[in-house]
Amino acid sequence: MQNWNHEHIKTILAEVREHAVRMVFEYEADNYPQWAAIGAIAPNIGFTPETLRSWVRRQTELDTERRDVTGHRKLTLFGQNY
Repeated sequence: MQNWNHEHIKTILAEVREHAVRMVFEYEADNYPQWAAIGAIAPNIGFTPETLRSWVRRQTELDTERRDVTGHRKLTLFGQNY
């Protein structure tokens, strides 16, 4: 049986958050409105649309801060470069 300690739960939550935010960005790339993507994804991951919206907003802020001097967007999800 799995030992569900605090660190393990934090790791799983971070993975869910990163995956959900990535899915919202993928929906947007396919020309779906952000609100529609959030509304479709949030119930499937067990969080409210407002929670997912706040994650997406935070990631957008992080991405904006990480633009390099040439203006190219670096793909980072919650501090991790990809």
